[in-house]
Amino acid sequence: MEQIRLLNTANIEKKLIFVTGKGGVGKSSVAGALSLNFIKQGEKVLLIELEKPSTIRTFFPQSHPNRLLHHLDLKVMDSEESLKEYVLKIIKLGVLYKVAFENKVFQIFLNASPGIKELILLGHIHYLLENSSYDRIVVDMPASGHALEYLEVPKIIAKFMSSGPLFKIAQTVQATLQKSALLYVSLPEELSLSETFDFCEKLKTKLGKVPDFIILNQFFSWRFESEEECKIFEDIKHKLYKYPEFETFKVSIKFLETYFGKSAYYNTQLENKFGNKLVRIPFLFSERWEHKALEEVSTYLK
Repeated sequence: MEQIRLLNTANIEKKLIFVTGKGGVGKSSVAGALSLNFIKQGEKVLLIELEKPSTIRTFFPQSHPNRLLHHLDLKVMDSEESLKEYVLKIIKLGVLYKVAFENKVFQIFLNASPGIKELILLGHIHYLLENSSYDRIVVDMPASGHALEYLEVPKIIAKFMSSGPLFKIAQTVQATLQKSALLYVSLPEELSLSETFDFCEKLKTKLGKVPDFIILNQFFSWRFESEEECKIFEDIKHKLYKYPEFETFKVSIKFLETYFGKSAYYNTQLENKFGNKLVRIPFLFSERWEHKALEEVSTYLK
């Protein structure tokens, strides 16, 4: 049986952690499970989502809007609300905010300027990092393409500006990003694997940064301990295949064998590229994706 390599969260020493991946790979689940693991270790955690509506909140249906569990808070960031909250905390003058940031001309400029809103959101995260009592801040980022734009924005703005408040924010955020951890979530599928390689290459080329961990989600392996157990299973399978009553069983086993083959193949591709940075979360056979499933995922993020 292929052993599942666990992610030891003790190896993540950085306070700020970003989680991204191709859309639909389970990055929000990983971000939520990682946060659960930190609070089990006695840490106080802020979980941030950069997109609305909130995906993570569905795992905690009985929770307060901003408090998921004891020592686990949630903040779903909106660019306009974040802009107001962040700027007011910095300049501490509500009147100035109203004059400048609620001005229609400025709003047109803000919406037309690429990267400004992303920079403000990252600046706000930096502010929370420096001025809050949280031991960890876990950020559930957008899908990898948009996530790369977020990570690249401070460098681009700092390059084209030489002074002013946005330049200072860009410099500060750029330094913060270099000191943060980045987890990239993938699946044992061709498109996901291709996007993983593409993201990591662009991240290294543009920002000189590599993911701290690659997480292969929904990894499937046969749960047999020995060759003898595998042989027994094969014997049973071939005997049952002779009977038409077991056609559904045959189809199910064929699907699992195919998925097992894909998991093994893509796992090897990722392992050859990333070595010890690769961590696997097994495929969970769960009818409903809720808090219980999130708890199970967290057991693979020790």
